[in-house]
Order: sequence, then C-alpha cells, then structure tokens
Amino acid sequence: MLLSALRQHFQHIVVNLTGQPDSEALRTFVSHCDTLLWYTDQNVIDCRRNLAVLDLWRKKKGMRLDHAKLLVDRFLRSVAPDSDALGKSFGMEIIATLAYSPEVRLNAKNQGLTLFELASREVLTQSLRPLGERLTKDSESLAKPKSWFSRLRGVQ
Repeated sequence: MLLSALRQHFQHIVVNLTGQPDSEALRTFVSHCDTLLWYTDQNVIDCRRNLAVLDLWRKKKGMRLDHAKLLVDRFLRSVAPDSDALGKSFGMEIIATLAYSPEVRLNAKNQGLTLFELASREVLTQSLRPLGERLTKDSESLAKPKSWFSRLRGVQ
C-alpha cells in the first residue's frame, strides 16, 4: 500500500532498505518495485551477509529478482574481489561501481554541498551522473500501470 500511495504522488521513489531485517513486509516491498539496486561493497563479510539474504530470498522464499541490479560502493580497483567477480557471485548485472573517495564524501557532508557542486570532476561524481541518467531513462521506459478504475472499465 505504501508503494502505491507514493507512486500516485512521485515519479521516482528511492528507498534505502540497507540493513533492514528480513521480513514479509520488506520482501513484499522489494518484489513490487520497478528496479532494485542491491547495494554492496568489496568487504567480504558484508558480501557473505548479502549473499545469505539473497540466497534465502531466491531459494527458500521463491522470490524472483529479475529487476535487481548490483551497485558496488566504495570500489577500489586494486582490491579483490573485482566487479566481475562480485557480479558473478550475486548473479546480477552491475549497474555501477562508485569510487571510494572518502575525503570528497566527508567534505560534501560537512559543507552541506552536493558532490556535483563540490567536486564535479571527481571520479565518484563522474560515476554518479550516468547512474542517475540510466535509472531515470529506465524508469521512463517502463509502461505506466493502469489505474484500478481503467482496468475495471477495460480501457486499453
């Protein structure tokens, strides 16, 4: 119901569900979204925890996550596992890898500026722009769901 209510008022809805405990409500929310970004980084412990949840949802709960894409944050090219290995482990297409850039992130928070205002040429900022454009393009290409009244009347 929450997602339906939000869709009536907003074109794009972004909800951070990172760290939420597994529940029926969470699984329902995830299964009804248009695009799911599965957030992870290269930390092996976090990856194992993420993979355990993913395995539970796919195998034991029977969830289809065809709409899921992998977002790798705080990515360091010289550190294993690389993005290809993460994509294979999670069984998902990688939508983006975001650079580590701790100084830029902290400065943006402390100064109350966006990354685009503070460091538009930084690698992190440069990877965020195409991610946002892709998500916007993907959401616009999805067919708008018909209202319940249109479906009731049989309007095409």
